[in-house]
Amino acid sequence: MNDASAGLRFAGSRALLYSEIAVDMLRQQLVHQVGEDLARSIVAQAGRKAGWSDAQLLLQERSFANLEAMVEAQYQLLSASGFGQFEVLSLAIDLSAREAYVRARCLGSPEAQSHSRLFGDVKVPACWHLVGYSTGWIASMTGLPLLTVESRCAAQGAEHCEFETLPYDDFVGPEAAFWKRAFESTSTSIAQELADKLATIEEQIATIRAQRSTLAQLSAPILQVTRELLVLPMIGAIDDARARIVSDKLLTAVTRRAARGVILDVTGVESLDTAGARSLLAMARAARLLGASVVVTGIASEVAQVLVTQEIDLAGLETRSSLRDGIRYLESRLGARRR
Repeated sequence: MNDASAGLRFAGSRALLYSEIAVDMLRQQLVHQVGEDLARSIVAQAGRKAGWSDAQLLLQERSFANLEAMVEAQYQLLSASGFGQFEVLSLAIDLSAREAYVRARCLGSPEAQSHSRLFGDVKVPACWHLVGYSTGWIASMTGLPLLTVESRCAAQGAEHCEFETLPYDDFVGPEAAFWKRAFESTSTSIAQELADKLATIEEQIATIRAQRSTLAQLSAPILQVTRELLVLPMIGAIDDARARIVSDKLLTAVTRRAARGVILDVTGVESLDTAGARSLLAMARAARLLGASVVVTGIASEVAQVLVTQEIDLAGLETRSSLRDGIRYLESRLGARRR
């Protein structure tokens, strides 16, 4: 029988393990999708929640000789969990004076290593989860408003990472200011900021799509050579999306202008992928169904190679080497039809 509660346990609570591949993917996607500042805030908030929760769970299971031992326990747990090898360099807590100072060193932080793999050397420290975890843990253990900041990080080229914990109001400087803003943000405000960020990204994507559509149409003007003959010169790269946009434009022009001949001139086409080639041929066949004779002109050797390599069927499609040859062919063909 399957036991849904089976697995790793910590202080009576279920624990989970993740591979560094999954952690890399999560960090990369967060940074790329929402930006580094918001990604730092999200990861650190999750870390603070985990640190606070783990400290509370451990207090239910274990007793400690003193407050210092309670604070040091986080580093033992983090080391055992694979977050690096930790060493406490300084530790002083005075609850009556509401003072505290903790300085710890970490060798082999997987967060720093992950960030270096993904982004190389960076300007700001990269151990966001550990900053949040330590902040949550020590606040849970002491009940004091404390803040942990990473003062040295291996992702910035240092030999190891270092973390310092001080009373919240004693920390100053840009890095401390950032974490204060991050931890003062509620989950609701972070969710709203994330929603605003995603909305902005969606607007940017829509704008880019609209610009691509406009550029695709501007870069494929339909020229009326004679009353019955249209020429569509195509320039640049042709992919499936662009071919579909141009196809709609061409077929509309064939219908409205009652065109009897169409030349698809690809002399200026720099590259053509398989999907674009198939869409280009589909465009030619659709124009023929509307009653227009179609000729493709100016096929370069690179484009011809794509058509041959992918075994794209050119049966029934007229081709000519140049636009001039294509015009002569269609004028002759259309003239023969009129006679």
